[in-house]
Amino acid sequence: QIKGDAETNLAILEAMDADIEILDGPDEAVIERCRQVLEVADVIVDGLLGTGTQGEIREPFAGIIQAVNSGRGHADVFAIDIPSGLDCDTGRPLGPTVRAKATVTMAAVKKGFAA
Repeated sequence: QIKGDAETNLAILEAMDADIEILDGPDEAVIERCRQVLEVADVIVDGLLGTGTQGEIREPFAGIIQAVNSGRGHADVFAIDIPSGLDCDTGRPLGPTVRAKATVTMAAVKKGFAA
């Protein structure tokens, strides 16, 4: 179930009549559907994982990040706050990490960018 900020943002998108697809199911099915969508995307905005991410990146997130990085499509990739998979304090990858063309940072520069 979607809660908190995600629930609020979903309501905003629904009010805008945005094309929304919520993926739920086995990891392999979610990753494959992401690959299909990413192949035809013009722009990818990475907000998959946030600044509080800790520990190794697990499925389905690792597979989704790998799909974003596969480059099969022609889309430019932009990250919100920090590329998913990157530790915002150390700048070290926690596993697969989104390779973003640019990152838009909110509130403050993340320590990991200077590492």
